[in-house]
Order: sequence, then structure tokens, then C-alpha cells
Amino acid sequence: MRPRFPILRLIAGFVLTPALVGPVAGGIMASPEPQYFWFATAVATVYLALATLVLGLPTYGVLQVRRRTGWRVYVGCGTLLGSFVAVVIVLPYVIADFAITNADRYQVVYESVLFTGLLTGRFALYGGLAALVFWIIVRPDEKAPLGTDNSGSSDPRPVADRLDPLQPKPASQVHGPEGPA
Repeated sequence: MRPRFPILRLIAGFVLTPALVGPVAGGIMASPEPQYFWFATAVATVYLALATLVLGLPTYGVLQVRRRTGWRVYVGCGTLLGSFVAVVIVLPYVIADFAITNADRYQVVYESVLFTGLLTGRFALYGGLAALVFWIIVRPDEKAPLGTDNSGSSDPRPVADRLDPLQPKPASQVHGPEGPA
């Protein structure tokens, strides 16, 4: 079945995903102190929107070109991207904390590794959830891969190649499915 208005679904996926996952992430981050829910939601939504544009858009393009449209692939990529964002955010603080502290170095390393691991796990959860929400909105498995159409043609060549009059037709279209008579 050909989806209606696939570009609108794609835009809606990139716009709605941070807006839907942001409150969930904000709620998890603010759970010890509920008075910070709205602030945590705003921060999470901004980070999700930036990660969606900077990392999600190129990943979506690569997955479409490689024709990887399953939800498991999207959730896996979202989980990895969420983990990457956590490490990029936390690593400068860990390095600075290690450099400026006068406390026991092993204690600093232990706390830093523990904090980084917990934050990476949370961000992996947010990334996987965001990828699943995006996949549900866009449904890339229903859309034709880039360079093809949903006309039902049995010709596996991209649309541009089928429209080129200088390209030879496949033998099945010239002689029929049985071959030359």
C-alpha cells in the first residue's frame, strides 16, 4: 500500500518525535524532584531536537539508501546515537572533574564511570524510544526506497533508468516472461 503524503509524514516525524519523547525524558530526569519537570522537559526536548537534526536526519538518509526500513534497525540506531550523545555530553565534564579535583583519583574515576554509565543508559533509552516513535510516524517500511516508485512495476531498475530511452529493456519486457519464441 502506498502511503499518502510521505513527505508530510517525514516532516511530522522529525517535528513530533522530540515533542513526544521530550516529556517522557523530562519526567524520568525530574522524577526525584517533580518541581523541575517543565525545565527538564524543555531541556530534553531541545537536546532531542538537536540530536534529531544533527544525527537522525543523516542516519535516516543512510538507512533509506541502504533500504533498511525495519523498526529493529531504527531502534538499534537510535540507541547507539543516544549513547553517543551521552558520551559526547559527559566526557568533557569527566575530564575536567578528574583534572581539577584534589580527591582520591580512584574515587573520582569510579564516580565518573558510574555516572557516565547511568547517563549513557538513560540516553540510549531516550534514543531508542525516539527512533521507535519516529518509525511509527513515518513508517519507512511502507514507503518505496529512494529512486523507485510504488507503481507496481516488476522492473527492478530505478525510475530514472526506466525512463531513459537509450537504456536497453530487460529481456523479460522485450520477449515476455517465457523468453524468445
